[in-house]
Amino acid sequence: MEYGSDYPPYGSGGPDLGGVPGDANGLSAGLMGLGWPRVFNWYNALAWERDWRDCSLGGSDCTYGVDRADYVYYSGHGSNGTIYMPSNNHDSSWVDATKARFQNARWVGFSSCLTLRAQGTAGAEPIRQWFNSFQGSHMLLGFNTVMGDVAFGPLLVDNMRLPTLSIPLIGTLEFSLGTAHHRGGLGADGLPDERRQTSLYLCNQRQCKSCWKQTSQSDRCTAAPSFPG
Repeated sequence: MEYGSDYPPYGSGGPDLGGVPGDANGLSAGLMGLGWPRVFNWYNALAWERDWRDCSLGGSDCTYGVDRADYVYYSGHGSNGTIYMPSNNHDSSWVDATKARFQNARWVGFSSCLTLRAQGTAGAEPIRQWFNSFQGSHMLLGFNTVMGDVAFGPLLVDNMRLPTLSIPLIGTLEFSLGTAHHRGGLGADGLPDERRQTSLYLCNQRQCKSCWKQTSQSDRCTAAPSFPG
């Protein structure tokens, strides 16, 4: 878990996010209640850019950073293809996604604006900055658009722990992590249905998929361009 709610200047003032503690801590509490141990919990001044940078590139993701857990979750500010950390002491406030290499992290979720932004100049869309991070990970989950300062995490956990249904010869029916993330996003913007315009991006090692719900439309997903190579 890594999150930012108190941005410089620390204390009152600055671009603080009041909904982030409930988002991050709600997800942590929910997952620990399901038996998932928490490997790390860095927040505010202890949340560093270096945590996301691969150790081979001068980062610390393999020592005390994010590449030590199966499921990593970030909550805080974001922008086109990046996330904005509350501390610039180690070594920048902005994460350079091209230097991320998720080898042990299997699923990485972003509760932040625009981090998986897919619109832009053809061939240079911001989301492409994350493509080389797939060095063993299965999926990135995040928002293509802006999102509200709301507690998204508890909604995600609720979808993860929906009662399962086991059918002979078929197996157990339950939401995948991608579906749980998508369905959580549909209710996380704090808007009534007629004003909801949630848009998420789900990427695996083969392709990305855009999922959204807009005015008078049901939730849906569409395929996006495949990863290069």
